[in-house]
Amino acid sequence: MSGALVKTSDESSVTWLQATPPGAFCALFVLAHPDDEAFCLPLITAELRGGRTVHVVYLTDGGPRAAIREAESLRVLGRIGVSPERVRFAGREQGWPDGGLFRHVDAAKAWLARELTAMGPCARIYVTAYEGGHHDHDCSYGIVCALLRDGLLAETTCLQFPLYTGRGLSGALFRCMSPIPENGAHLVYPLGAREALSAWSTTTAYPSQWKTWIALGPASAWAFLARRSIVLQHVDPARVTQAPHQGVPYYERRFKIPLQTVLEAVKPRS
Repeated sequence: MSGALVKTSDESSVTWLQATPPGAFCALFVLAHPDDEAFCLPLITAELRGGRTVHVVYLTDGGPRAAIREAESLRVLGRIGVSPERVRFAGREQGWPDGGLFRHVDAAKAWLARELTAMGPCARIYVTAYEGGHHDHDCSYGIVCALLRDGLLAETTCLQFPLYTGRGLSGALFRCMSPIPENGAHLVYPLGAREALSAWSTTTAYPSQWKTWIALGPASAWAFLARRSIVLQHVDPARVTQAPHQGVPYYERRFKIPLQTVLEAVKPRS
């Protein structure tokens, strides 16, 4: 069933995928960092196979190795057919630093609203999950929530995909590609064996980030190779009015960014 989005039994009361709006020929992936695409490449491929134009935006600059990281992401995306003209490194263009998106949420929202207007109707938007893993991921989610609240995505299906979370754990421990229950029911994209292996092998395509992927690569193997699926959840704007989960978020333990700082950045504006 690879190539189709399939509902699981626990979502009988929820409409996960709306019919594609007339004229909605694109799909947008809202990512925080170059290399975040490694967690959703099969979804990008599925949208391309479905005949949609895929746009990818990165909302932070990738840090001191930005140029190298951008080149790595462009190579990965190019291999599956994403046109480089449809990839925007907004963080570098606008000066939004890796790890500092919480300071630029309003500016990033305004930029993304303009880009969406230029793109035309989107069938789906995919964004990094609100899971307390990395504060830039949670802020990216908050930006999509703000656009939903403003009514700019009324006919667009908005989905979140998990990267990593420290929910229920302590110290540097985390789970990879594991959806948290606070984000609701699951929408499962199943992977064929070859597709799963290809997706997981991409974790070696980011040599500039080897220190990160030496942990995330093995951690993602279970989702890609054993579970053989990507689990998505609906984007709910109400989520950003509360902590992603009970306990201290991973980003507060690992990066020393307080939960309250992120909540203040993503809270609904009056």
